[in-house]
Amino acid sequence: MAGIYRHAGEKRSSQRPGMQRHQTLQRRAGRITLESQIKRYQRRAMQFSKVIKMEDIEMEGPPEPKELMDLPSEIVTKIVEMAVGAGGKIQLYRGSYSDGIDQVVIATHSWDDMHISTFSALRLVSKQLKRIADHSFFRHGVLEVMDPNELNMAFRRNIGTNFGDEIREVAVDYFRSGGVEGVLQLMAKHLLALPNLRRLIFHAPWEPLSLRGVPPGKFQALCLEAQESILDKALHLIMMLRRKHGKRGIRIEFDADGSGRFSKHEEVIRRDFIVGRSPTAPLSPEEIKVKTREINELFNQAIEAKEREAYERKISRRKEQVDELKM
Repeated sequence: MAGIYRHAGEKRSSQRPGMQRHQTLQRRAGRITLESQIKRYQRRAMQFSKVIKMEDIEMEGPPEPKELMDLPSEIVTKIVEMAVGAGGKIQLYRGSYSDGIDQVVIATHSWDDMHISTFSALRLVSKQLKRIADHSFFRHGVLEVMDPNELNMAFRRNIGTNFGDEIREVAVDYFRSGGVEGVLQLMAKHLLALPNLRRLIFHAPWEPLSLRGVPPGKFQALCLEAQESILDKALHLIMMLRRKHGKRGIRIEFDADGSGRFSKHEEVIRRDFIVGRSPTAPLSPEEIKVKTREINELFNQAIEAKEREAYERKISRRKEQVDELKM
């Protein structure tokens, strides 16, 4: 039986469909000109656009400034820290006049004294800003006093009452002028009253800068003498602070380059060495830093040794008392 062709009776083209489409596109391309393309895009632009009138345009001005306290708390804290000089030294010294009760304590800042007035002004704005200013000013700064007398004077003027919770670091510039025993006991009382004290710093002694022919190691010898004086007078205070905060909770340091004294000492030696007045070679700034760390290590080793001796004496006395009770 003969097969039936399914396209029987249809008019068949002699060309394939792909060839027809190719020819159609060629004819269209022949009719397309540059002008026709421009008109085509103009019609599409008019179709999807609308006429914009000037009254429909909203003129946007500059953004309104935000209030300081509307900013995120982290940004406010950072701004206040920069304004009050957080991280610098708050240096206290006795004024040359009195208010009838005591000599006036004057504060300066190691970076710029304007930070002091800025801090005072911010404390008057609001309670929230006062709290941030107090926290930034003392938490990240070092409270530096000339001697124990000035520290006691500052506490008599309520620095402990107003800022005691925020004070973290205290530096005593010239401890050997501490004076009588009562002054040191009062100083110990005030320092022990600071709940968050984390660092107590003693500076090297002051030395006149008119030096000539200084033997090597002279400044280090002066520092060791000062350390002996500090441990002789303030060992009980140091032991109480370490007992209260823990040996790792507070650092007791001796800064040989405090107030730049080690550097100034070596600068005098450098000048004399250059002109040939001294055979002693000066230390470089990096060597000063290394020697400062070494002197501080010696101080901490001396504290450990003195503290151990004190506890051994105390244990020995207790044993003697126990032996007496047994007899």
